[in-house]
Amino acid sequence: MYSIGQLAKISNITVRTLRYYDEIGLLKPSSKTSGGHRLYTDQDITRLHHIITLKDLGLELESINEVIKNKQSNLRETLNLRLEKIKFECEQLTRAEQSIHSILELMSLDHISNWEDIFYTFNNYPASKIELEEIWRLHFTLKEQQTLSLLPSFGDGSELTQKWISLVNDIHKNIEESTQGENARDLAERWISLVEEMFKGDHELAQKTWQLTNSGNESLGFYQFDQEVVKFIEDAINYHFINNRGEI
Repeated sequence: MYSIGQLAKISNITVRTLRYYDEIGLLKPSSKTSGGHRLYTDQDITRLHHIITLKDLGLELESINEVIKNKQSNLRETLNLRLEKIKFECEQLTRAEQSIHSILELMSLDHISNWEDIFYTFNNYPASKIELEEIWRLHFTLKEQQTLSLLPSFGDGSELTQKWISLVNDIHKNIEESTQGENARDLAERWISLVEEMFKGDHELAQKTWQLTNSGNESLGFYQFDQEVVKFIEDAINYHFINNRGEI
């Protein structure tokens, strides 16, 4: 027989916890001394170790009590339910992690300077992948959707996303300059190069996506540049690479 102190030491658990398990009927001592001190048997130790194992798996004490009372009858069902809950929690954590990465990268844009701008931009995207795919089906062919699914996005930590952040920040630094100057030409050249890399040379899809995104009718899941950037880059490209037939 083991005293409560001995059991606590053997099982690496506190005396307070053992007393609580006794109070709720999860692990009652097999007997008590004449003075009322709890005494535990080897069978009690085995039961305690089962409790500890199930608790480590994340089961609530009430569920553990039911499992132990019913022996193996509902252990499989209980563990399967716990597994489903773990999967759901992992999915939630993954989404939360992605959202945090997205917000952190949005905060890298110099012109977004307050919480309202950050969360307005973040919340302007479709709420789920399913919703986004439904929107894309209305505007793009299956082949186009496959290309779009590979585009960089805020939160992915890709080199291409970092290039876009750097470019947009540089455009804002030069937004007051003439779109006919050399700085504007360099920025337009970087823009065209990034679009080429993103869309794998599919200029038609790039133009289609640009027009739909800037129409403002609905969010397609792409970052929507503010109108100052849109006007600056369109004017710079028109002047340096279309009207003057410049070459990159």
